[in-house]
Amino acid sequence: MNKRERVQAVLEGRIPDRVPKGEFAVSEGLAKEITGVSGFEGQLQAALTLGFDFIAPGINYQFKKTGCVDSRGREIFVDPWGRKVTFYRGCPFFTEHPCQSLEEVIRMETPEVKENYWSDVSRWSKKSDLFVFALVDGIFQTLSSLLDFNVFLMATVNEKEKLQEAAEKVLYFILEISKQAIKSGANGIILGEDIAYDKGTFVSPAVLKEVFFPCIKEITTELSVPVVFHADGDLNMVLDSLANLGLVGIHSLQPSTGMDLGKVKSEYGKKLTLIGNLDLDDLHKTHERDIPQIVKDIILKGAPEGRYMFSSASGILDDSLPASKIVKVYEEVEKLGCYPLE
Repeated sequence: MNKRERVQAVLEGRIPDRVPKGEFAVSEGLAKEITGVSGFEGQLQAALTLGFDFIAPGINYQFKKTGCVDSRGREIFVDPWGRKVTFYRGCPFFTEHPCQSLEEVIRMETPEVKENYWSDVSRWSKKSDLFVFALVDGIFQTLSSLLDFNVFLMATVNEKEKLQEAAEKVLYFILEISKQAIKSGANGIILGEDIAYDKGTFVSPAVLKEVFFPCIKEITTELSVPVVFHADGDLNMVLDSLANLGLVGIHSLQPSTGMDLGKVKSEYGKKLTLIGNLDLDDLHKTHERDIPQIVKDIILKGAPEGRYMFSSASGILDDSLPASKIVKVYEEVEKLGCYPLE
């Protein structure tokens, strides 16, 4: 099997030759430490060195400079939604939200969908044989970022009709941007929806099922490629619902929040491909000699009978991580992940 065939097999519920592995991204700094090469070529070589089968680049919005900096001296930009944002270790952090109410969200003009927003997807698709997911912010994640989070949370309780209207507006944009990603070479979509924290979901499961999950169902129905759901945090209360939305998989399975890979596998492993479960925070305090057992435990819980792909729970390997341990992790997956599993 080649890399794309291997991932496709697992997403379809077939047993591959070995456990697929990958991440959303490897930061430029870590990639250079692993390979000695800078820029995209370093990231590409790092993915090949680590034996990745999939990658999941995000959207390449054009950010405008504001001429301002935040309290830490980081430059502030504005994205096409009007969100003010700074960057830390390559990841965007919103510093100011463009709307004060759901009414403003409903009235605002959505960004134009541009072909070059998916230049990274196109580049990975053309220059590698990896299965390329496009990482797309979902309805909950997008809508909550347009407002102060507390205002958003109150609106989920007090303004259900407006919430529904705003969600449908964002849904249209997400469908269009996802279709553009597919045209640019994406083999699948990962829908990023940070709906949870370590104690459960940010809003009631009832609101998620009434407003947001039907939107996900529409996405999986409308798109021509597999759709995977990503969320950190404790999803135990909504796994039943997620398993019935047409999704092919779920990513993160963050162990520190009570997501037990073995339990999720036994209950949902026939419906969903499970991806993730490696806690990167543990690598800082774990001795290298203990890595084989950590990897073995994850594979033996997640990979029997297929429908599992190895990844960290966060999906992003950043500059803070010890390169030697990351290399060791993926060497062990290569050793232990061949079917039939031992």
